[in-house]
Amino acid sequence: MVELGQKHECPKCGAKFYDLGKADATCPKCGIEEDAADEKKSDAKS
Repeated sequence: MVELGQKHECPKCGAKFYDLGKADATCPKCGIEEDAADEKKSDAKS
């Protein structure tokens, strides 16, 4: 059985996807990296 990795939801477009075990979770629909989006959110809160 193929490991799909962790399930993610894109903070920008809301698409649900699996990271396929890769360290950088990039949305296949809009191309934003989840880690980069998390950093932008934390910067905005500060």
